[in-house]
Amino acid sequence: ARDYNQTVGLLELKGIKYKLFGKHPGKNTFNKYFINLVRTFRLFLWGIGKRIDISVTHGSRSGILASKLLGVPSIIMFDYEHMESFLFKSLSKYMLATNYLEKDHLLRLGFPEEKLNFYPGLKENIYLPFYKNDPAVKQRLGLDDKKIIVLLRPASEISHYNADISYNLIEDLFQYLISQDKIQIVFVPRYEFQKDKYKTYINNPKNNVIVPKKVEEGLNLVYYSDLVISGGGTMNREAAAMNTPVYSIFQGKRPSVDENLEKQGKLSFIASKDDLQKIKFKKKIMSDLNTSKESFESVLNFIRSKV
Repeated sequence: ARDYNQTVGLLELKGIKYKLFGKHPGKNTFNKYFINLVRTFRLFLWGIGKRIDISVTHGSRSGILASKLLGVPSIIMFDYEHMESFLFKSLSKYMLATNYLEKDHLLRLGFPEEKLNFYPGLKENIYLPFYKNDPAVKQRLGLDDKKIIVLLRPASEISHYNADISYNLIEDLFQYLISQDKIQIVFVPRYEFQKDKYKTYINNPKNNVIVPKKVEEGLNLVYYSDLVISGGGTMNREAAAMNTPVYSIFQGKRPSVDENLEKQGKLSFIASKDDLQKIKFKKKIMSDLNTSKESFESVLNFIRSKV
């Protein structure tokens, strides 16, 4: 793992053993190349002499480079087609994508047909069957069941695939949400500096913005929220998979996965200040979650078949 966002905190929360290799390089392009090369070298040294049959990563460039250097066949998983994908296309042994991405669309974007494989459902459906809700989160965060709980997560500010307009929109969104009555906003920043950046809104006179003091499981936050507004991909799709109304403020090239979810009525895009009127503030009707293990078993069987 690398030290980025809440990765380490979530691993420790779940009691999962891990070995740390580097951190996110930030937005600077030179730093991205340099730190990824350093991380690749460290992974390579760690892997020497180990009996590794196959590597599985979700969009890790250093992981795929280290695998190539070690002579280990690699499976690269992905659910966003507009990332910088040259290394994935050229160095991976297999590419494994959600079937929400249409094969013909990927072929037009230059993805090699001989490497492409698909699993059913969203990436989030792989792990959703193992989720166990923890109602204690409501007490930890001080959530009021009588109010509409809005889960808000800003866009990434250092990823290559995002757009600056996302950062302007979050301020308009904060102002709009704070002006609403009978709501609580659970703000989950991606980075520590975002707490300071948006402190004016967090500390507003209505006192209706909650920032978790420690790492909380994303699925749990989504489950106990009435609606989700996020600039990222994973939390949006978790919400769609969990039947929680979700609004995307992602302003980069639109993912086909999200466009398909929009067609199904499971996600709405907010592209401008005027679009804020689309948001429907109402209590969510709790429903049973899809606990099918079809996605999980499909991915697991694919990996096993390549070992």
